[in-house]
Amino acid sequence: SLYLVDFFHLQAADTLTRGVCSEDAVCSPLVSRELPGLELSPALMKQPERSKLMLLLRELRQSQVCMIGGPCMELTQATEVQKLTRLLSKASRSAQIALTHGECPKSVSVGHLRFPNETLAESLPGRPQVQDMRNMAQVVQPFCVGDSFLLQHMTTPLGNLLPEPSSATLSRRSNGLMLHFALQGRYLFLQVRNDGLPPRHVMAAEPAAMHHPALAGGETSLEIVTLDVAATSPTLMLDFRNIELAVNHPWKTCTTGLLAMMGEKAATVEALSKGIPCVVCVRPGKA
Repeated sequence: SLYLVDFFHLQAADTLTRGVCSEDAVCSPLVSRELPGLELSPALMKQPERSKLMLLLRELRQSQVCMIGGPCMELTQATEVQKLTRLLSKASRSAQIALTHGECPKSVSVGHLRFPNETLAESLPGRPQVQDMRNMAQVVQPFCVGDSFLLQHMTTPLGNLLPEPSSATLSRRSNGLMLHFALQGRYLFLQVRNDGLPPRHVMAAEPAAMHHPALAGGETSLEIVTLDVAATSPTLMLDFRNIELAVNHPWKTCTTGLLAMMGEKAATVEALSKGIPCVVCVRPGKA
């Protein structure tokens, strides 16, 4: 059967073959089959943008990378393809370095970071602002919960606080690991669950067992994962590293990174309500 790489090679052949390969009847099914989470502009299938798309395809084919299901991620410009390629390349490089150093393996998921338009406009600040990590003052904007990510399954034991059976896995529960996003003013909140329940709409301090293993107790140890989350668009910059989350615990405020509106609030609301590319790198245990 024909693959996308073969399609690009055929397009570089003689004029007759190139004409046949330019037809949507040939191109669209290939894109849908190999990149089911992406909706690409026809212009991206032509040179010089096609070479940039090839780099993205290579990153998406890395063994540690998976596309998250749900609404398709629309890419219309070459700059969007390049930004997503850079995010994936950085995350994949981090995962490969971890394996080289004998650390816990990481998995990389790419999807659509999207928030409901109705509450998003009220949740964001009124003018471009950068999140100040030194000033965690009370935020008055309403809480806006976005779409969730079903993260790639991992086969490494969860929890590095108490010993677990060698067969224990991050996806040992049928629901997998679900990552929930929320915005409130200038702050990003994350919550991760594998019990199939919706996110708990309460705020809480970090569980004491995250810092004191002896407090974990019981037959089931406290499950912890560490995430890197990055998303980018012309109107928003989001980049957080080494976020430690206790599984099935309340929302946690992200403080180890940057959240910045790069343009007017209306443009940011429009972009986030449609969805922007987001890359999540997850690994078991603490940072």
